[in-house]
Amino acid sequence: MKRLITMLSLALFVGAGVVNAQEYEDLKGLWVDQKYEKLAEKAEKYTTKDKTKNDPLPYLYLSKALFRISLDETLKAKEQYKKAETDALSYAVKYKKKDKGGVYKQEADEFFCEMKKFYFEQTENYYSSGDAKKASGIIKKVVQFDELNPGAWILKGVMELELKDKTNGVKSTTTGVDLVKKIQNFNDLCEPDQTFLRYTLMEYTKYLLKVKDKPGAKQIISLGYQYYQNVKDENGDPIKGNEEYVALYNQVTNG
Repeated sequence: MKRLITMLSLALFVGAGVVNAQEYEDLKGLWVDQKYEKLAEKAEKYTTKDKTKNDPLPYLYLSKALFRISLDETLKAKEQYKKAETDALSYAVKYKKKDKGGVYKQEADEFFCEMKKFYFEQTENYYSSGDAKKASGIIKKVVQFDELNPGAWILKGVMELELKDKTNGVKSTTTGVDLVKKIQNFNDLCEPDQTFLRYTLMEYTKYLLKVKDKPGAKQIISLGYQYYQNVKDENGDPIKGNEEYVALYNQVTNG
């Protein structure tokens, strides 16, 4: 009898796994077909059902759907999608909490790189236009779903310092700098992360120069020099961002 119960339990467990796999194929299909409204609707239902509410994939697909909706002027004009951009970030955070073992990390990281590129650009635009408060609001959400992102932590800290929040500013910049020092293979970072890190190291350096902390500025700009010292690509064409980085490095270290 014991053996029979065990076999039945195993069959039910395996059967449930097959059902889940089949169910989530529908989410994958809707994503491939770019049917983002249907995808958001279906994925959200999975997040509310007792059987599937603890599974990571529905949250990931809901985040992906809402993010794409937020980029569509027609779709995001609908009442139910007014907060699609914010909700996309929220569900990304929920996904990370559900997928603690990183089972779907590869699939998630590919999407997160796309997502981060968009939010990094938004952050830069707001910050460069003098709106540190709005920029700070975006980057705070980014570090929630990518808590090991050095560039995000550094700029978060710089903006906090700009907004006179010294305690959190020092804490955030320290966290970011420590993460930069722990980089083992720079090429493991996706392209948006590499580009954003260059930008944040430069902005932090400029902030330190502004507050007359030249030794600190020299330390920060030197952190990324090994990654951005090449000012031309393989074809001999200028790498604009790297040129600016090296120019700032030379100014701080030789000036």
